[in-house]
Amino acid sequence: MMSPKVSLICTPNYSIYMLNEEIAKIRNGVRDFTEEVDWRPASPTGILYLCAELHRENIQVDILDLHFQFYKCKMNGYFLNNNLQDFFEDFLVKFLKDNEPNYVGISALFNTSFSTARDISKLVKSYNKKTTVILGGNL
Repeated sequence: MMSPKVSLICTPNYSIYMLNEEIAKIRNGVRDFTEEVDWRPASPTGILYLCAELHRENIQVDILDLHFQFYKCKMNGYFLNNNLQDFFEDFLVKFLKDNEPNYVGISALFNTSFSTARDISKLVKSYNKKTTVILGGNL
């Protein structure tokens, strides 16, 4: 029997509304709320522990940290020409195509990221209805 493929995804730690608001402010050259909110990426410790246990069981695991990816895109000007939907297509959908997971674990650390986790779950299921989605974190 072939071992299942697992993908673990860290959501951006903010709501869809806040992410879209951030992108709009970037495009308009307005000082953004990140001056008041800490966007710095942190190691997704829970996912890393889970990854270690799955590896111990010889299960293939891939990790996508969308919080860190959003931060990098914010810093490199990606959002001057792209929106949130483009971001999810360019990074999440590409990740799913490259890895073809049987299971996707989504970590949402804060209640503000619930809408983001929900939308990511829908996108995963629209990509492949057979993929099992598991939500975890502090929600």
